[in-house]
Amino acid sequence: MIDPTSAEKSTEDEEARKLQKPVASEEMVREMLGKNFGMEVHEVKALESYDDCNFLIKAAHEKAKEVSKFLLKLYNGIESKSGIIEGYSELLNHVTKKETGIDVSVPVVSPALNSDILPIMQCPTLGGTPVDLSARLFQWVEGDTMYTAGSSPALLVSSGKALGAVTAALQDFDHSSFHRT
Repeated sequence: MIDPTSAEKSTEDEEARKLQKPVASEEMVREMLGKNFGMEVHEVKALESYDDCNFLIKAAHEKAKEVSKFLLKLYNGIESKSGIIEGYSELLNHVTKKETGIDVSVPVVSPALNSDILPIMQCPTLGGTPVDLSARLFQWVEGDTMYTAGSSPALLVSSGKALGAVTAALQDFDHSSFHRT
């Protein structure tokens, strides 16, 4: 049986997540990437996201001529305050250090901050009230989502093997932010 207090808290958190979904302009994104990563941004494309704000970025570092793709993720205000983003970073780094044979996109470290977590002060939100939140930049991973790829038996087996490898890699992993109700 679900504790009614816990269910009410979950509903409140869900409503707050929707209100604290970031709303970022292309100009804001370009400025953030230039300032924190020294990037010359060629393209910013908004992507669908439930309660965060994601962008496909095509950019080059100041000294590089080659354009690369990135995923910029601005986390909602609730996740940004919970400490879980630090947990995500440690989890991804932990998995990449294991011999899983799986390519995992780890966050790009900002040379300006010496961190993969960017603080965004007073970002506009869907609810209209600006909040402090966090963002991270990832190398882009090419491919299809499970939704567009379908569910062939071979794909399901491959996905199961990948999930099993990640699960095995996380057997000795723990982070305090993942201990929550």
